[in-house]
Amino acid sequence: MMYRKSVLFTVVVLTAMFSSYALASVYPAPANWWAHMYEGKKASPGGAFSALDGTWSHDNGSDAWDESEIGQGAPGGAMALEEDGTTFLRMQDCGDPRPNPADPSNRKIMFGHSITGDVGGDVAGTVLDTGVTISFRARIPTSGPLDDLNDGGSKTPYPVEGDGYVPHDGGKDNFNVRQSNGDKVISFALCLAADDDELEGRSGLTMNKLNGTTVTGDVDIQGDEPGTVQVLEFDPTQWHEFWITIQADPTGSGTHMVQIYMDGSLEPDVFYVTAGNGDDYSDSYIAMGVGATPQSGALDIDFFGYQPGIYAPDGVFKAGSPSPADGEMAAPASVPLFRWSAGLNGVLHKLYLGTSPELTEENLAMPSMPAMVYYHPPGLEAGQTYYWRVDEIQADGTVTEGDVWSFMTQALTAYYPTPADGAMDVSAAATLTWLPGYGAVTHQVYFSDAFADVNEAAAAADKGIQEETAFTPEDLEGLATYYWRVDEQLAGGVVKAGPVWSFTTIGSIDDFESYLDDFETGDAIWEVWIDGLTNGTGAIVGNFDPPFAETTIVHGGLQSMPVDYNNIVEPFYSEAELPLAPSQDWTAGGAGVLVLFVRGNSTNDAAPVYVALEDTSGNVHAVTHPDPALATSRDWVRWPIPFSEFADAGVNMARIKTLYIGVGDRENPQADGTGRIYIDDISLMKSE
Repeated sequence: MMYRKSVLFTVVVLTAMFSSYALASVYPAPANWWAHMYEGKKASPGGAFSALDGTWSHDNGSDAWDESEIGQGAPGGAMALEEDGTTFLRMQDCGDPRPNPADPSNRKIMFGHSITGDVGGDVAGTVLDTGVTISFRARIPTSGPLDDLNDGGSKTPYPVEGDGYVPHDGGKDNFNVRQSNGDKVISFALCLAADDDELEGRSGLTMNKLNGTTVTGDVDIQGDEPGTVQVLEFDPTQWHEFWITIQADPTGSGTHMVQIYMDGSLEPDVFYVTAGNGDDYSDSYIAMGVGATPQSGALDIDFFGYQPGIYAPDGVFKAGSPSPADGEMAAPASVPLFRWSAGLNGVLHKLYLGTSPELTEENLAMPSMPAMVYYHPPGLEAGQTYYWRVDEIQADGTVTEGDVWSFMTQALTAYYPTPADGAMDVSAAATLTWLPGYGAVTHQVYFSDAFADVNEAAAAADKGIQEETAFTPEDLEGLATYYWRVDEQLAGGVVKAGPVWSFTTIGSIDDFESYLDDFETGDAIWEVWIDGLTNGTGAIVGNFDPPFAETTIVHGGLQSMPVDYNNIVEPFYSEAELPLAPSQDWTAGGAGVLVLFVRGNSTNDAAPVYVALEDTSGNVHAVTHPDPALATSRDWVRWPIPFSEFADAGVNMARIKTLYIGVGDRENPQADGTGRIYIDDISLMKSE
């Protein structure tokens, strides 16, 4: 690559699990399984979508191919090569040789293939959000037909170590997937350490930066753009095979989650990325190339294919599309019928059924049969959870064990209450829901803080008959136990009395919902919670610009508290504190556990997370979370802390003056990094 930048950003590197780089075996998905698979055997020129294998177009803004092979026309080009029995496509962008030759100058080469044309607009239009699987085998070449680099007529030899690429022009790259709805593109490139300063010496596979949760053009490494550079590290000058799934980000870290399997591994490296807005065609498409004028690079491609949907590498041979659906909660017990779709090459099917996920030969319900349907003669029990699995058998006898699916049959009475029966951590603003019993027309709800009233269907607990399967009680108190039941009203006046359920509410300390973005009222989150700007630690609570609280990464409700920590300067720990005036008696109502939810980020430096309490006598004790990697977790972690952990150290739980949440070692401070954690739903609950 012919350009460099001086600004360095954080680089996140996940190291691949492989130490050898020999050509790996193909992941088990024959070419006819893919919606489209380019096999690297043809590099034909052509207009419209007639290039390469006859389905690709280079008529786009990222292409200036003169339709010549490398060494024949303008510097660089595209051609099919064969090496050790493998036929592959080679593309080379030698830089920008203009004005001699003028365009088409091969200063950028990009081929696009229409997803819309393959699978239709409905599927193609949301393919990144609903999920897509791509696979390719590629490398950066270091020998064979390669032209000198050419910058305005100034030639330099092709680098002996190869010439890679980085994201450019709103998220374009060597391998691209774009969906038309929302103008989103996510791409991948083989890169070398010398390609860009932002790589910080790393080589491998790079992709869109992580730069927020909305589509943006600022996801490139080419150009001084914000965001986190992400690299899966390996030697890209050797052949490597990739199986990659892309779907909407379920964690809220970016716009999409990417899982990368490499060289036969069935364990993915997971990245969170932000979709770019670069495009070369108006519809949804896949693309491959070296399409940036400011860069140079060369790329070998053995194959490149895609299929809408999320599939693990071994998943194509498994049975799929179960009916009853996996996780279904209201399957009819009166119709014990099972259906599924066959795995690839599956000709016979074995079905296992039981009431435990541990299915053995004793649970074999259907021996090897060609039909993809099974009727269970003994029938199914109402209100029971069942587990089932279908193993696929190929013509050569190969057996692929299926995934274990589960479903619950519809009960005769109301069932599956939320909150769960006996739950101890329920919000005082909870809405109660349930699944209706078989044949229910309406539902009579009983609710009270007295078990006897509900159990005996007393008038004091009668909340009336309703059609909805949800009920919101009013004026619930914290740290109180409540009882409820739903009697199902069937046709003809038949009543099916339900069981009595119970739950206990929490006492909220801070759910972070009340904070405003108006600091003049004193209700901004960093005006209530004290941080390092006041207490001298490395903590910064909230955002400097509105919204001051976090509104995307939340556990419950609409807001959480972001806390930045900087423990590389004194005092080497970071602490946010909540003064409680007047002091609070946390033992009132029978509370015995402090509960909070914590979430970190994989880009954080690992450091211990702690909670400390101080009473009115100045007794302070800190409790550190047992997981030293908590600050790097992308999942919300529930952290219950028994009062005894503070009380045994001398803290009076009936006179709590200050709550502290910190990162680092409060008692023995030492430099341990920076990052951001999120806190939500701090509460008290009765002992479990």
